[in-house]
Amino acid sequence: MRWRKADAHLWLSDAGWLIEHCGHPTANNPYLLVTPEGRKVLQPNGRAWRLLSAAKEQAEEMQEVRRLEQVKAKYGLSVVVAPSKSEE
Repeated sequence: MRWRKADAHLWLSDAGWLIEHCGHPTANNPYLLVTPEGRKVLQPNGRAWRLLSAAKEQAEEMQEVRRLEQVKAKYGLSVVVAPSKSEE
C-alpha cells in the first residue's frame, strides 16, 4: 500500500485507510488507524499506535486479509493454511 501525508496530522493510503495523529506532541500512542469505511481500529490493549510505521503495518495486514476474503468469495474458494515447521 502506498501512503501520502495529507496534512500535518493525517496520512492516507491508496486503499482508503487513514492514520491520524492526535496532535499532542508528547502523546504515548498518538496514531489512530481508521478503515476505509470510517471505523476506528485500536490495538488489543485498547490504545492507538505508538509508531506511525506500526499503524501502517497493521493497516497493510488488515488490507491483505480483506483482499484474500474477496478472492475467496469471488471464486468460491476455501483457504487451508499449512502448518509451520514448528507446528509439525
